[in-house]
Amino acid sequence: MSNIVYPFVQDNYGRKLHYALRLAEKPHEARTVFILHGQGFSSVPSSFCHSDWNVVCPLDNFGFNNGGTWFLGENGDFFVKDLMLKLIEQIKKETQSDRLYFWGSSMGGYGAILFGLLCGAEAVFANVPQIRLKNTEYTDNNHLIKNCLDVVLNQDFPYWTDLTCLLASVDKRKYPTFFITQTRFHPFNYLKEHIYYFINKCDELDVNYFLEIVPKTGHLMYKSVADSIAYFDSYQDDVRNWVEKRKFFADYKNKLIKIEKSNNDDNFFEITLYLESDDNVGSKDLLLSFTPQYFNEAKPANYGLVLSSASDIGLFKYIPTKVGRYEITFTIPFPLSDIVEFSIKDFYPKGKTQVYDLKYKTFKN
Repeated sequence: MSNIVYPFVQDNYGRKLHYALRLAEKPHEARTVFILHGQGFSSVPSSFCHSDWNVVCPLDNFGFNNGGTWFLGENGDFFVKDLMLKLIEQIKKETQSDRLYFWGSSMGGYGAILFGLLCGAEAVFANVPQIRLKNTEYTDNNHLIKNCLDVVLNQDFPYWTDLTCLLASVDKRKYPTFFITQTRFHPFNYLKEHIYYFINKCDELDVNYFLEIVPKTGHLMYKSVADSIAYFDSYQDDVRNWVEKRKFFADYKNKLIKIEKSNNDDNFFEITLYLESDDNVGSKDLLLSFTPQYFNEAKPANYGLVLSSASDIGLFKYIPTKVGRYEITFTIPFPLSDIVEFSIKDFYPKGKTQVYDLKYKTFKN
């Protein structure tokens, strides 16, 4: 690090994460961007500053030759990640702003995606980011990078060594808008094993993103930090629209719902599903899984439910599909027991229909 004394956050073992902080003219009204450096660039923070942005530049000077640990830590002890989360919370309190953005390149791109997902950032800009830290040509055959990562990892941590695992597991209401930039030609099969690999998962999960692949060669940063962050302003309305939309992305798929009788005399329960859909295919099958013994005690066909030949699904119900938000309600009898469990398996045909809320009640009929 340089001779400048930077502030820091510290853990119980005295390990410090230094950072530079430049506040906006009105910090509480501004967005906050964390600028995460690449491997080997841990001594001097980015010089970016802007009157409309709170700018935070953490310095990950741990790891191999103090060049950085992908903002994770050393030898499987991910204390840098914990220090980063501590710093993020501290900055939110200091600025009184929770509008978070992350920028990063290469190693920093990995970190930007990581903390963008963990903290529910509004948007993330990642240039040539690593998506997987193991089992790719870049991480395994690039000897410098492998030496660096060997100091970080000592076993397999799926959430941290593969960002698509984290993407698939976090609450969808935390999904940022991703801005991903990449050169067309890159050694180590990088475009396929990192960028397309991540984008394919974004497509699968209906994540919002911007992808730019430029006709250049190499592992390089072809835009300045300022030019990159300007994308956040250019697409500000779209980012805000996504922030509003993701609030309704509570994911009830495969979540086990347990319904208990409110009163001993209750013999029916009513389920209301609140849906949001971007497609209009006429009708869909809502695939449901109920307590197995339910089928022996109830007559689902009498209540608009159909028994599926697939035992792991159990029941399904035809529902109308339309664009926008709407709700469906269906009423079915209780089994002989006082508790019934069910889960929403999926919709068929598949499309952009999601359950963003669910309510139920029990009653006597």
